[in-house]
Amino acid sequence: MSKERKDVKILHVKADVNSEAVSPVENGTVNYEVIWSKKYSISRYLYCYTDQNVKPELKAYIDFIIGNEGQEVVKQMEYIPLPVK
Repeated sequence: MSKERKDVKILHVKADVNSEAVSPVENGTVNYEVIWSKKYSISRYLYCYTDQNVKPELKAYIDFIIGNEGQEVVKQMEYIPLPVK
């Protein structure tokens, strides 16, 4: 989610009528906590499912995705990284 893009308008969104409007970008900075805490109600996780017999190549790929290097790619592609544990 680029704070510098001019072709995307980032809106404040209410979860319901009684909620305050929340934006994932404030003062030019992405606020990941608002997204991770689900206060920005229109964001969703992307899930990867496997069966119990995971091939080593697939496990290596999933480990890459959730590892530091994969999460840097996520940020570069302007998606939201996983919360830091």
